[in-house]
Amino acid sequence: MDVFICSKINIFSQRFQTNHISRIKDSSGEWVEDVDGIRRHIISYFHDVFASSRPQEIDIAIGTGHLRQVVDASMAEDLLQPFTAIEVQSALFSMAPLKSLGPDAIANRLKVLLDRIISPFQSTFVPGRLITDNVLLAFELNHFLNTKTKGGQGYMALKLDVSKAYDKVEWAFLKQVMLKLGFPSRFVRLIMFCVSSVSYSFMLGGCQFGSLIPERGLRQGDPLSPYLFLLCTESFCSLIQRAESAARIQGISICRGAPCISHLLFADDTLIFSKASLSSVRAIKDLLEIYRRASGQEINFHKSSVAFSRNTPEALSIGLASVLNIRKENKMELYLGLPSRVVRSKRELFSMIRDRIWKRITGWNDKFLSQAGKEVLIKSVVQAIPSYAMSCFKLPVTLMTEIQGMISNFWWHNRGQRKIHWLSWQHLCDSKLQGGLGFRRLHLFNLAMLAKNLWRIFTSPERPLCRVLRARYFPHGNIFAATVGHRPSYTWRSIMAAHRLFCAGCRWRVSSGEKIKVWTDPWLPRPVSFRPPSPPRMNALSFCEFQI
Repeated sequence: MDVFICSKINIFSQRFQTNHISRIKDSSGEWVEDVDGIRRHIISYFHDVFASSRPQEIDIAIGTGHLRQVVDASMAEDLLQPFTAIEVQSALFSMAPLKSLGPDAIANRLKVLLDRIISPFQSTFVPGRLITDNVLLAFELNHFLNTKTKGGQGYMALKLDVSKAYDKVEWAFLKQVMLKLGFPSRFVRLIMFCVSSVSYSFMLGGCQFGSLIPERGLRQGDPLSPYLFLLCTESFCSLIQRAESAARIQGISICRGAPCISHLLFADDTLIFSKASLSSVRAIKDLLEIYRRASGQEINFHKSSVAFSRNTPEALSIGLASVLNIRKENKMELYLGLPSRVVRSKRELFSMIRDRIWKRITGWNDKFLSQAGKEVLIKSVVQAIPSYAMSCFKLPVTLMTEIQGMISNFWWHNRGQRKIHWLSWQHLCDSKLQGGLGFRRLHLFNLAMLAKNLWRIFTSPERPLCRVLRARYFPHGNIFAATVGHRPSYTWRSIMAAHRLFCAGCRWRVSSGEKIKVWTDPWLPRPVSFRPPSPPRMNALSFCEFQI
């Protein structure tokens, strides 16, 4: 018990030292060091952030005018049902005592409807959608930009950063968006009461001070806020789609039969794809200004960037970047924490993963940790760091070997002192029933994560990502017959690295038999090959052709 209390005290003291604010820089660039001055500056800063920009009704009407009613009568009825005791109990029991609140009853009701309301080009906070969908799609489009060297028409990709996205959402705009989407008035009033009945106070050095009643914004950490923000972004999507239909903006179609992609969103991260022309740039600037006046969402142009296809003339790309007032991207950038372009050295490309793991392990080497504590840290922290990248890319073998060596050294060494490695890493990766510790074999885990993308392509063919990949790499077949193809992107080559593993784990269940090739597809219930012996010249016949 004493050890537990001491460890908690150490954690609290470390957090206090890390979070301690000794001085702060004001808007004029001067340092403020006295406590009273810091407090005044904090109150003044957040007062400006949460002060409404007072959008005009006409601006809100223009910004939301192209939204379609998508909430039908049955959806409205579900939203207005009285809350049951089971819903309240589920919301209360899902709350962890020392963590922020989980989804409440209202958020749970709204969440299940999002897939039918939110644009398919928004990939976050919507059940059934994955963050990796837009990452893979963005990488495929960037590969198109990077390899397009012929043709007179250039293309561009804008990466936009929204400044204080949640904090600057205008309440009048949010209300109008919900009404235009078809939410019932009573539900809208309930939501607006939850949003507007907010007050803030501040903590500095463990002491509470000041108070503030905001005029706009969504609370950070509120389980309802992400869903409401997605509803607001629907207005921006509708503006882009309207501009597309009027031919003011033309997105990118990477090949014949592929859908035209003009925008991708991940919450407040936005990518816009268009032809590299002055008319398109002016149309995009107009849309951003309309959206800003209506919603309060401002683009941080210093953190935004624009990239052009290789066939775009240098003078044109510089001129368009100047018109947008956005820096031109000339080096590898990150999108959602992952590189959006490939360099020649893959090890250098993903060196950030190795550096993060090294930083973690180095910080732990100075602490007294038991082997059980090290096991928990390795499984829950270290091996989780590369999981996100592994779900999109096949990491270099040399990098994974280096990471496994770092983990092995951390496991066997004591406070940085070198010790003998009594068992090999492969033995430590065996299950505990086999005498190991159950650590991950990173290369096998990488293949398993990539195989999930193949399963998603097969089971969700109407997703934008699946439609683009199908048109690009297997337009006349299915995912089982797909190949690497001509000049593939690094993401597709990574996904195809798990193709054999994916096919080995799939079996056909006979229904109509139209899609099953009798002699080549695995459909028999017995193992070995799960296929019948193949007579000559009959491989192409489908199962339904044998039915009587």
